[in-house]
Amino acid sequence: DVLPENTGAAMGLYVLKLALPVLMLHILSGASRLDLAHGGFWLGVIGAQMLCYLLGYAVDRLFSRRGTGPAIISGLACSASNTAFVGLPIVAGLLPGNHEAMVVAGLAALTPNVVVIMAQIRGRIWKLLRLFLLGNPLLLATLAGLALACSGLGLWQPLDHAAELIGSTAAPCMLLALGFDLRQKLVLALRRNGGHTVGRQTWLLLCKLGIHPLICWGIMHLAGLPPLWLGVA
Repeated sequence: DVLPENTGAAMGLYVLKLALPVLMLHILSGASRLDLAHGGFWLGVIGAQMLCYLLGYAVDRLFSRRGTGPAIISGLACSASNTAFVGLPIVAGLLPGNHEAMVVAGLAALTPNVVVIMAQIRGRIWKLLRLFLLGNPLLLATLAGLALACSGLGLWQPLDHAAELIGSTAAPCMLLALGFDLRQKLVLALRRNGGHTVGRQTWLLLCKLGIHPLICWGIMHLAGLPPLWLGVA
């Protein structure tokens, strides 16, 4: 009872609307063009997500037979990596001060939008544009950072320093917001815990935390990516 109940939601909004977009702008604006040209990285991260999305969807349709909607949710559960709220803090903690590692993690944080858009492709085009572009500060900040990196202009130094200060609050706030959210979901999850649910969750976790990273690693290993890129991704 130390903090209000809406603390997690407010902190999550702060991260998604301000701290994380500013962090992405800081990270990507300082990247080099060579950093963005690793085709094996994009193939590995996005390819693994696509394959696991299709795998999760197909398994749900074949064995659970609950319909298209639930199968799409299963596909997302197997493929949409939490590269932002979990991945970025882990990389920042393991490799402090390593800008190249944060560039890899930042680029990876954008890629789950691919499978999320796939899951909603039957919706209206304008709604998708509004949700993922016009109303998405993270994507807009990423595109701005990529434009600054590709043009070679970079971010004005005083502004870059301010962005670094704000972005440094993203990692701890992300973990706290995630903890608040999981705490709320835990009660509901335990209340609905049945044998069928346990079996399905076990499969989803195995696919997301086992099969998915192995596919990603295999593609990148075959593409000959540098060890840092392979490890962070």
